[in-house]
Amino acid sequence: MRASWEDAAVDHGTTTEGSLRYRLSRALETWTLKRADAVTTICEGLRTDIIGRGIPADRVTVIPNAVNPDEFPLLDAPDDALAERLGLTESMVLGFIGSFYGYEGLDTLLDSMPRVLQSEPRARILLVGGGVEKERLKAQAVRLVSRTRWCSPVVCRIARSAATTA
Repeated sequence: MRASWEDAAVDHGTTTEGSLRYRLSRALETWTLKRADAVTTICEGLRTDIIGRGIPADRVTVIPNAVNPDEFPLLDAPDDALAERLGLTESMVLGFIGSFYGYEGLDTLLDSMPRVLQSEPRARILLVGGGVEKERLKAQAVRLVSRTRWCSPVVCRIARSAATTA
């Protein structure tokens, strides 16, 4: 379980917390969870929520999100051309790759940047992906325009492919 149906719907803006749809989604998901032989989720917070719905703790397993390092060969050596293209040379990069939804906490990352810059002036944010929150995050990042870079997954995939075939 990556997220609860009802909370994801709130985050995507298709319902509101406590609405009839929210309550029905939660009831249906709880009904489904109770009938599962086992439930796998991505974090302790969701595990706690699932157990709180009456599912026995021994039927709930956490397997955290992970990254296959073989998919990111640039981790071994910086791609100077890509860094230059993105304006990140000589930078300490705080990166995120994924979907831009409220539950990812990207607004908190952007809010924290002024404090980060006090201790690390070379810091830059690189956000790779997209989603329903992208425009709101871009508006939030306006004050950090010189410190924030946006990259679509396609551009990064092309750059990675070029780097691994060169």
